[in-house]
Amino acid sequence: MSDALVHLAAPPIRAANIIRQRCAWCGALIQEYDLDRVAVPDGQPSIVNEDGSPTGGWEGLVAIDVCEGTVTAKWAVPDPEDGKIPADSCMALDAAITA
Repeated sequence: MSDALVHLAAPPIRAANIIRQRCAWCGALIQEYDLDRVAVPDGQPSIVNEDGSPTGGWEGLVAIDVCEGTVTAKWAVPDPEDGKIPADSCMALDAAITA
């Protein structure tokens, strides 16, 4: 059984040479890149636009599975058809936990 928690991905933000994307609700780290440590082969899309802003990133709901403190998987989660907060989401946790 998965211990994945669903998060609401905020837009990725770049500060200096770090690109970071967090959950818009609880602030959990979704992904982070240190551009000083990233190489992109010729012909492959870059993770930054020509103006230096981040490209791509997760959008909407994303599940993050963690085992013993290590992220093991991430996957997109469709918006619930009923419009309610997913039961396995950080948004469904006690507000004191995510404040």
